[in-house]
Amino acid sequence: MRYLITIDTPQELANQITKNPKESAKMLRQLFAQLKPEALYFSTTRRHGVLVIDVKDPHSELRSITENLSQMGQLTVDPVSTTEEFLRWVESLPERK
Repeated sequence: MRYLITIDTPQELANQITKNPKESAKMLRQLFAQLKPEALYFSTTRRHGVLVIDVKDPHSELRSITENLSQMGQLTVDPVSTTEEFLRWVESLPERK
């Protein structure tokens, strides 16, 4: 199951990251290598990030993933579908009169 995870990083944490950029980049590379996101985008002006992660077993994996990412700020986590999955779901809906 895929999850859309958004991260809002507080100014204080962003300041810590920029104080030691090489060490911060190394830590972030390791974190993202473990998570293997399908997509990963960051807005440097808003200190906001968006990740799409495919989680094989949400019951055992999702807590660990969110604990690791919560170091970067406030998270929101939403299950999402690909276009194909969404269209299959729409087609499966019963017709309404």
